[in-house]
Amino acid sequence: RKEVKPNLKPDMWIYAQSYVGKTTFMDQFDNNLFLNTDGNVDNITSPVLRIKDTYEGRIKKWAWTNFVETIDELEKKENSFEVITIDLLEDVLEHCRAYIFNREGWKHESDGGYGKGWDMVKTEFLNQIKRLKNCGYQIVFISKEIVDEVTLKNGTKITKFKPNIRDAIANVI
Repeated sequence: RKEVKPNLKPDMWIYAQSYVGKTTFMDQFDNNLFLNTDGNVDNITSPVLRIKDTYEGRIKKWAWTNFVETIDELEKKENSFEVITIDLLEDVLEHCRAYIFNREGWKHESDGGYGKGWDMVKTEFLNQIKRLKNCGYQIVFISKEIVDEVTLKNGTKITKFKPNIRDAIANVI
């Protein structure tokens, strides 16, 4: 048996309203690399890699491809980063969707047949997130929040705060 050691740098998921300081808060962490999708990085000092569509001449390189290649490089551990912050996670999922749609010639997951299209996107996305999590870095996901108000049968209202991503994916993350 191995000795049980407490995880002093657990993965985190930060979600809140827009422009309340999620990114600025994470900028306080040492040896942090931001994988940023929204370009909102003017007020941070940490290194940033933009996850976006790029062009090599007239050839489009999908943002999802850039994300996967970034994971390939992070797996090599040829850097001094301790924390990888994905800012915003729901945008990375949308990049994955767009990539799958283009690859399969779809306009929506339903074009892939009952459940198949959605499952292909979910599987591709979660496989890459798992690869990243297995690299040994502290992973921090940043998302915008959704506020839902639920009314129970007795009339009591409950406010639920959750990240802006599908529950089936949020439960795995």
